[in-house]
Formats: sequence, structure tokens, C-alpha cells
Amino acid sequence: MADSIREQIISAIVAHLGTWSTGNDYNHSCGINVYRARHFWEISEAPAVTIWPQVESNNPKYGNNYNTMPVRFEALTIYEVGENSSAIIEQLLADMKRLMGQQRSATVDSLADGVAYVEGGPEEYPDSSQSVVGCSAAFHISYFENRNDPYSQ
Repeated sequence: MADSIREQIISAIVAHLGTWSTGNDYNHSCGINVYRARHFWEISEAPAVTIWPQVESNNPKYGNNYNTMPVRFEALTIYEVGENSSAIIEQLLADMKRLMGQQRSATVDSLADGVAYVEGGPEEYPDSSQSVVGCSAAFHISYFENRNDPYSQ
């Protein structure tokens, strides 16, 4: 059976996250390692990003489901002694906003009715003994699917 509309959107986002690189005019290259719902990373895997699709809500409209799927991204990158971890976090957040905003993939745009940034920033700041810094961002992705048929719009 084909993938559901939700899975198609998630897969398109995962593929698009792979474009996150300095060669594509981003501040960092977290697209080198893209994961889905991964809890633990090794420092050697940074830079990296993971996507966490979350529980969606539904607002039925005229024979369709109008779903809003929250999606959270967590990104890690290496920073060097002397660099400001707060500045690196702000770059990571800006990169994520740009990836899901103006640089969003055509596949996501063709399936989703809207993508909205909800929140983002650091969970905590690293201490001077750490060499990685991280940031998260959350987006709401709205999309239609036929009622009782999550495989078609």
C-alpha cells in the first residue's frame, strides 16, 4: 500500500533536511546526518538533525480531515573553543526557520496547506567542557486528507 499523506510529508521533510549544508548557503551542515525520532547521538555524529513528528489534531471540514501535525527538530553541531555557543544556537535556529520557511521543498508545499513556525531555541547551554551545542524548533504542518482515507487528498 502507498504511504499515507502524513508519511509522505514526513518523508519529504527528511529528504529536504539533507540539503542543510554550508554549500547550500546555511550556517551549518546538520543535513549530513538526518534521523527520525532518534533519542541518543554520539558526539562523533554531529553535526546532525532529528525530526520528531508528534500527535496531530483534526478539524473536519466538508468531508475532509484538516490535520495539523506538530513536528519538532533537534539539531546538534560542533563548536570550537572560543566560539560563542549562544551565537551558534541562534544560527541553528535561523537555519531551521529558513529550511521550513522560504527554502521549503516543493513536495512539502504540494502536500501541505501550510507550515508555521511555533517555537524554538535552546533547552540548555553547554558548559565549557562540551564541544557540541544544540537547538530545537517546532513547526505546525497543516494538510488535508479525505475523511476515512489517509492515503488521498
